[in-house]
Amino acid sequence: MRFLRNAILPICGCLLSVTVFSQDNHYEGLQLGSKNALLSGAAVSKWVDQTAVVINAATMMNAQEAGITFNTTTGSLDNIVFRNGLGDDLDIKTSNAQLHPGLIAADLPILKDEANNRMGISIFRRIDDRTRFTSREEYMQNIIDDAEAPGMETFIGQYVLDIELTETTAALGWATRLSPTWSAGLATMAHFRSHRYRENFSAAAVADPAFNPAVDLVSAESDISLKASFALLQIRGSLAWQSGPWNAGFVLTLPSIRVWSDGDMIAEASLVNIKPDSLSERKSYLASAFLDKQKPVFRYPVSVSAGVSRSFGAVTVSTSASWYGAVDRYVVIDPGDTPYLQPPSSENILYTQRFLEVWSSNRSLVNGAVSGEWTTSPRLSLMAGFRTDLHYAQFFDPLPPGFQLPKKIWNRYHVNFGAAFSNRFSRWIVGLQYSYGHADNYRQPYSLDNAGEGNLLQGERETGTIYQNGLTGVLSFLFFVDRERTIRKPDE
Repeated sequence: MRFLRNAILPICGCLLSVTVFSQDNHYEGLQLGSKNALLSGAAVSKWVDQTAVVINAATMMNAQEAGITFNTTTGSLDNIVFRNGLGDDLDIKTSNAQLHPGLIAADLPILKDEANNRMGISIFRRIDDRTRFTSREEYMQNIIDDAEAPGMETFIGQYVLDIELTETTAALGWATRLSPTWSAGLATMAHFRSHRYRENFSAAAVADPAFNPAVDLVSAESDISLKASFALLQIRGSLAWQSGPWNAGFVLTLPSIRVWSDGDMIAEASLVNIKPDSLSERKSYLASAFLDKQKPVFRYPVSVSAGVSRSFGAVTVSTSASWYGAVDRYVVIDPGDTPYLQPPSSENILYTQRFLEVWSSNRSLVNGAVSGEWTTSPRLSLMAGFRTDLHYAQFFDPLPPGFQLPKKIWNRYHVNFGAAFSNRFSRWIVGLQYSYGHADNYRQPYSLDNAGEGNLLQGERETGTIYQNGLTGVLSFLFFVDRERTIRKPDE
């Protein structure tokens, strides 16, 4: 039993320590709707366009026209640099250019009493994130004891991280007028989420055959591949108030409900001819597991948003804030009693639960935004905004067994500007969004510095600095169902 502990704990605890990067810990990474995105979430307090069905359904009662909006494409260029990500002066870099699928939303006069009741529908891509890091280093280093392999060995270290995360949402909303100034709304959202990632680390020390070494190779490798799919439901209730130049809105979103999920994970770790300090002779180890037919869990917390807008002639200024509740640590994928170390035995089964358990936990946070819109003419308006996008990853010291879901664990900030062009039957919106993220003392996933058999060829992990810069283009088209139609109020 003592031997198993000495062998398994270094293999699983070190080789399977996972730190990965993705968009899934930023609630407001992609804002819904081009105009709302450029105005940094101004639609919380006022009607902006047909995307109101999701953002604040109550504002549909203040709609200026009926129509169908198409956010056809947003193109983005994202660059992430992890300074000293795999050791001193060993940076990890990735650049990603892609086209994001957009949105279709409609606010149609389908109810007889449309002056007091309205409905809307929408289908949109809520999250669309792809990230890939690759790195390889080769240099000479004395890793194997000279008594077994004289001279320097060729050290080769490789790291690959590949992530794909998407979420598509369908929403149905309804709004009713409570009084000349107050409206209420209710929306049901169905999220379809797909999360995949793979992380691989390998390192090898190859002895020089010219010295006739007794040990010609020492190597270590860890490979984890996971996929999970979810169908979730969320209910969102809202209020809207309008009086003269003032608009205000309040939105309450309930925690998500899991309707269906499916996933699997395959993991493998190996050590070849390794002799860490705890062992007196060289050994080789293999750990391997396949977790099939899993029912993974993912949770969105309760959230509250509020905003205020005021018009000053041709200029409208808006501000909003969103609070997201905390989520206690929960298990996303539970490996159960699946054996991990090979060959399996009753003494090592439980180590699978300890090291392959996937968990998540969210901290409470508040995001804020401010924006302005200047209507220069009936055909043209200019927009600008700023908003925060804080990460929700919850840290523990010390970390629990297993590993967290992939996360970009740094705060982001977005600056937006654009313009809307209108004619009798349609409106075009074009704009740009610049995003910046930064984190100091970010822990390295592995290290290629000071690699040795005592640390299983992983080096001594320290910290680096993350920088993220992104530029996103925004484009949308709104087709008016009836440009001349006015939404009549009860007192007209």
